[in-house]
Amino acid sequence: MTDNPAIILVLEDDPALLGGIRDILEIQGYKVLTAGNGNDGLSPLRTCDPAPDLIVSDIMMPGMDGYKFLETVRLAKAGVVVDATSEELAAVGLGGEGV
Repeated sequence: MTDNPAIILVLEDDPALLGGIRDILEIQGYKVLTAGNGNDGLSPLRTCDPAPDLIVSDIMMPGMDGYKFLETVRLAKAGVVVDATSEELAAVGLGGEGV
């Protein structure tokens, strides 16, 4: 791989499966960020610079599932937020005054 490996965010609620996926990707030279559910997956999107090149997500997860995670990411990137309270948005760093 290059000096700047691709960054992959992996969301999976099964710790053994998450660890296996992470290990395989790291062996291949990728930089891997992990999260156990959609709520936890939003944090790296806020703080990672540059943003992940690829997101691999489980669908059935506790809390925010993969579908809701995808919807939230798409809407946040478009500057639109729906179906979330200001407290929920603030908790993941996407909210602010007047949201």
